[in-house]
Amino acid sequence: MASLMRQKLFSILMFYLLGTLNILPTETASTFRHYNCTQKPKFSPKSSYQFNLNKLLSKLESKVNSTNYYYTTVSGRNKQDTVYGLFMCNGYMEKCGECVNTSIQTLKSKCIFNKEAIIWTHECLVRYTNMFFFNTTKKSPSWCVKNSEDYEGELDIFNRMLSSLMKDLLTEAIEAPMGSVKFAVKKKSISQEKHFFGFAQCVPYLSKENCRKCLRDAMDFLQTCARGKIGGRVIYPSCIVRYDHYLFFPLPRG
Repeated sequence: MASLMRQKLFSILMFYLLGTLNILPTETASTFRHYNCTQKPKFSPKSSYQFNLNKLLSKLESKVNSTNYYYTTVSGRNKQDTVYGLFMCNGYMEKCGECVNTSIQTLKSKCIFNKEAIIWTHECLVRYTNMFFFNTTKKSPSWCVKNSEDYEGELDIFNRMLSSLMKDLLTEAIEAPMGSVKFAVKKKSISQEKHFFGFAQCVPYLSKENCRKCLRDAMDFLQTCARGKIGGRVIYPSCIVRYDHYLFFPLPRG
């Protein structure tokens, strides 16, 4: 009986302490993960495609500690056995090797025998397919993820702020040269108490114009599907856009 009473008192105390702490929301790779195995034809076990896919995924894993973006091809004797793949860290991440490795394992377990698959997390993107895509813009499959909370305040002011935030993100993200990670992070304030943070990124192989078009389409979609919400993101295979009411990226050093 005494032991049971101590457990109850401990539970009440912990509840009280947690309720009084000012805990900021946090995100990790494990709290945000979307994957899609697509509807492309599947490959056979122990086939040439499976051999090439395993080789490609191993090549991606071998690069995670030396770069924040990498794409490669493993060619087969027949064109249909060639595999194309990439990983990309979010631009504000210095390293995302753990994210890439975990994402690859997820695709291996969830997309068995699929010729094409893609996964997005809070920190990285991993994709492979049997179709060449390194100079193309792709917007499918896609997701819009929105916060459940509505903005409390004047919606006109909020929407103007959000449009301005999206414009600034677009302007900065497209200026990076081809071959480098095209991304931008920004902060906008409605008042001294209300701040919003934004992030936009394109895959490095996109041209300036293709990056602009991808981000514009994603931003238009975001402002429709997450309208009035305090946070949301749209994720395409070729670009990502996000805003939220709390700081979700590391501040620049210095």
